[in-house]
Amino acid sequence: MTIYLKRIICLALSVLSVLLLTSIPGKAADTDYSIDFTQSREGDKLPEGWSVYKGSVSMKNGYLEMEKGTILCLPENMTNSNFTYEADFTITNADNSSRWFSLMYRLGGSGPDPAPYMNMCIRQDATAGNGVEVAYRTSDYDWNVVKTASYDSFIDGSKIYTAQAIVNGNKVMESINSKPVILYDSVTSGESGKFALQTDGCKARVYGLRLKETQPLPDTIPSQADKIKEVYEPNTGIVAPPTVVLQMDEQADTARLSGNKPP
Repeated sequence: MTIYLKRIICLALSVLSVLLLTSIPGKAADTDYSIDFTQSREGDKLPEGWSVYKGSVSMKNGYLEMEKGTILCLPENMTNSNFTYEADFTITNADNSSRWFSLMYRLGGSGPDPAPYMNMCIRQDATAGNGVEVAYRTSDYDWNVVKTASYDSFIDGSKIYTAQAIVNGNKVMESINSKPVILYDSVTSGESGKFALQTDGCKARVYGLRLKETQPLPDTIPSQADKIKEVYEPNTGIVAPPTVVLQMDEQADTARLSGNKPP
């Protein structure tokens, strides 16, 4: 009888352990997600779990298209406080160049407004002083832009760009095409939340999207000085020469201009 009771107790403990383990959300569901729309076809359904909060979305040949004024939500189980969030996108049409596409993250609301949430806004004219933003939406009536910056080019509808927001603790770094644009170190919007994409006054195409583990963030945006190539400075004897000067005395001297070696 004692042996029988011990077996029952062991079995019960095993079942309880399995239940406890399976009730804990796994990191893979939270931070490891990737989807590619480049193989999609017109008329395809949205991926499983995706939902249109407002506006209109359609699948096209090779991309997902978001109409103006759309919020497109990722699956409900995709929630996290620290992450790397990326989307391959472009803006194809806008009411004016100040209209924007955004990555929404740390969404905590439901009902008529998904606030609170944070936004990485990218205007069609990303070269403007506020071409890229870190913004909070805390309610229907409270929109707080906390930091702005400019990117080095206008968003061209014929090109694809990668927007990236990395959140780690109280820091967020926003980049376009791997170039850091904004670093903000006073993030206060909630501990975790859901993810979405948004268009305001513009149509956008999305070619792919990824959620990954967070990354360590610097205290300042890394310098780009190491990417500046050495410039050839000719020894002409002229102060501030407008160009490279090369004396040519005969036809054969033109051969010295060929190739990559400077004169």
